[in-house]
Amino acid sequence: MGYTLPRQWTRKALIESLRIYFTGENLFTWSGIRSDYIDPEMAATNGNLRLYPWQRTYMFGVDVTF
Repeated sequence: MGYTLPRQWTRKALIESLRIYFTGENLFTWSGIRSDYIDPEMAATNGNLRLYPWQRTYMFGVDVTF
């Protein structure tokens, strides 16, 4: 999702184009894992396999063209 500011708003700052955006991956995932810390290098603990939840990724950005 993104928004490009109108040119008349950015003209005074000598900016040709200014775009603000947000993107995300796996934003609506739920997991039954209730642990404060999970070691990704540890595949098993006491013979019990550990499962890892999907990771959420958020990214915000600004693209500026002068």
